[in-house]
Amino acid sequence: MRKILVLTVLLALAQGLWAQDKASEEAWVKLSLMMDSRAYRTDAGMMEMKALAAQLSPLQRYQFYEKYKTTGWWCLLNPVLGLGSYIQGDTLSGVILTGAFVAGGVLQTVSSDRADRGSRHGAPNINNPGLYYMGVAIDLGALAYGFWAPWAFEKKENGQIRDALALN
Repeated sequence: MRKILVLTVLLALAQGLWAQDKASEEAWVKLSLMMDSRAYRTDAGMMEMKALAAQLSPLQRYQFYEKYKTTGWWCLLNPVLGLGSYIQGDTLSGVILTGAFVAGGVLQTVSSDRADRGSRHGAPNINNPGLYYMGVAIDLGALAYGFWAPWAFEKKENGQIRDALALN
């Protein structure tokens, strides 16, 4: 009689754990789909993700965060023309960087004369130094922004993901 009681209790616990594991597995899959669609960027998506994250254990939430967090350190290595921002999914910064690099290059090109008239070794004659140095300044500013933008995007995105998973 005692063995049957122990086996019944163990079977009930196993079924409860299996049901809980099944629910957390379904929550994990739904959260994964929501991460792919970046649903955490909207208030409704954030609320739904919080409800699903409540079905996961703290360890599972942390594992989920580690799997889906935005990592931008390698994007910092691609500041030219905004490639790092485009790769990371931050198209606004990518467009800003591309436009700034193109504008700086156009200003430098327009202000210099590359025809070899009076210059040594084909070095450019700068007809309008103000425009030329303005183009250089724009390009240097865009380069600095190109290093900063992926880092700022990563901090913002990861903060939103942590909020959605209730890890804060």
